[in-house]
Amino acid sequence: MPTPLRILALLTLLLSLTACRKPLPQDRLDYAGYWTADTMVMLVTPGGQVEFKHLVDDVSTHIGGPLKQFQGNDIQVGFGPLVSTLKVDVPPHRQADGQWTMTVEGVKLIRQLPKPGDQTIPRQLPSQPAQPAQE
Repeated sequence: MPTPLRILALLTLLLSLTACRKPLPQDRLDYAGYWTADTMVMLVTPGGQVEFKHLVDDVSTHIGGPLKQFQGNDIQVGFGPLVSTLKVDVPPHRQADGQWTMTVEGVKLIRQLPKPGDQTIPRQLPSQPAQPAQE
């Protein structure tokens, strides 16, 4: 049977973990969205949740958690000492054709907008990276 002290410690831990998430600052709202490339997906919510998946060869990297802070253009995800940094080489910007792009970890991502009526956006990477076009 849990003691009142254990319950209090658990509640304190849960409150501190939920308090770690920071909403995107006003000057970083361009980062919000669902960003994709053939081998990478990233979801950044205005409320400060970040989900990132990258597939290279047969190795998949997944980083998910609350936004801790921005360091320059880079995104730090996690809480306490458990922090991962996503290197943003080129911050979000609108191209001449109106498409939003940014480059993360050397991969150019395009922000996807949901189609009218879509309730969800798939967050799955293909099981194999796309093969370069053969000439």
